[in-house]
Amino acid sequence: MAALSAMPALGLASWLSLRVRQQYAALILGAMIVGSLKLVGCIVARLVYGPQFGELGYIAGDWRTAKLMISTFWGLTAGVSMSLLLADWWKFKRQSIAARQFTSRTTPS
Repeated sequence: MAALSAMPALGLASWLSLRVRQQYAALILGAMIVGSLKLVGCIVARLVYGPQFGELGYIAGDWRTAKLMISTFWGLTAGVSMSLLLADWWKFKRQSIAARQFTSRTTPS
């Protein structure tokens, strides 16, 4: 659980802080994104279990009754965070390749 809880800090927060350039706005936007992923998990539980999903405990805070909602939430959070981390990695890799090519062209041989 600790590793899953740290996932948004790895990819989502770093990606947002690079794009937004304001730390508090990035944190608020990140919290909104994670909150919306939690709502997606609730929507999935509603679609699968029907209108009484709340009374039956399918959106509770424990793993025994809310496995689908919690798994959907953590899966989406980890997926979004890892994809944004990979996007940043890919961008920095391209920039470093471009910088090496630029320095090799500008330095005399």
